[in-house]
Amino acid sequence: MADIVDGCSGTDAVSEPDYRKRKQRYIEHLEEASPSVRPVSAADKLANIRSIITDCRAVGDGLWARFNAPKVDQLWYYGSLSKAFSRLGPTSVARELEEALAELLRLTGESPVNRKEAE
Repeated sequence: MADIVDGCSGTDAVSEPDYRKRKQRYIEHLEEASPSVRPVSAADKLANIRSIITDCRAVGDGLWARFNAPKVDQLWYYGSLSKAFSRLGPTSVARELEEALAELLRLTGESPVNRKEAE
């Protein structure tokens, strides 16, 4: 169990203060993560984006001030996670993450963001 939790944890902000680099490293880590780590990570990220959606409905754009990275970076991260889990599995959670991302984009009026667009 400890290995799964450790595999779901990313680099902390002190070790890597650059949000994009830190999150990209986590996404790359998923490529080599054990099959037991991916579903737990995917479920965690799905729960996170659902919480963001709930807050977006309640608070609106003000919710982004809670994060240590701007909205565009958050949307990039969840879009990148969605693509990674779609490729790597678990596919059912990946589909739910993709649907949640689409809902968040609809609520924010944003379009899908990829790394090149946001840089």
